[in-house]
Amino acid sequence: MSAEPTHIFSPKGRIGRLKYANYFFLHLGALIILLNLMMPWAYGIERLEAKLGISSIILTPILLVFSLYCVIVLIILSIRRLHDINLGGWWLLFCLIPKVHIALGLLLISIPGTPDANYFGAPPTINHGVVKIWGGLSILILLWIFGVI
Repeated sequence: MSAEPTHIFSPKGRIGRLKYANYFFLHLGALIILLNLMMPWAYGIERLEAKLGISSIILTPILLVFSLYCVIVLIILSIRRLHDINLGGWWLLFCLIPKVHIALGLLLISIPGTPDANYFGAPPTINHGVVKIWGGLSILILLWIFGVI
């Protein structure tokens, strides 16, 4: 079987570790930025409107829709990564248990997928230069965030 391309909006198929980490951190970063934009609502909408110059009537639905998009993509990516290690997407429900979600996240990034076709399809595509460069930058950014470098 040949490798299948990455379709980010489909939970079917498989995704490799590096592509998973790249997409995951990209969408997680976008979600964190959005949540930080939404935080001023806890202190008053007037500040947010003054800071961004955009009415909350316009900004609220945009932020909520994009936040929902990020969460859905993160769930789909995690399901596809589980498929790569030959597990069903239902295993993602273990993320609802406190502290288990951290272990599952580390396993998704660290366990290699099955090298050949498995129950969920052909192996993921090979990582090219851009994916590898972004993966290296993601690791450096994470190390910087956690104060290692």
